[in-house]
Amino acid sequence: MQLLLVDASRALHEAQRFRARIVAKTLAENGAELAAVNMVSQASGSGTVNDAQGSATGTRTTDSTGQFTIKSEGVTSGVVTQRATVLLEGHVNGATVHIDWSRHSQ
Repeated sequence: MQLLLVDASRALHEAQRFRARIVAKTLAENGAELAAVNMVSQASGSGTVNDAQGSATGTRTTDSTGQFTIKSEGVTSGVVTQRATVLLEGHVNGATVHIDWSRHSQ
């Protein structure tokens, strides 16, 4: 019986860590989207959101040639705290946005 309880506890902790990782990645993506708002018409931008799941922050900078960088981070709240990041680089050509590459934390 004790082995069953130990195994159930381990499975619960694994599930909590998995959920926290997925939520952190989603929050980081949300931060990138917040930073990308109005990117064609504005040279920089940022956004922050906090809710029961955690927080997301994102910042965007664009240089004079139209090259942009978006950095965002998501941090979960709750029993298990996880962090995830997103980094996007690309360029704006008129009203067209091109993402050259992206990096997402594991």
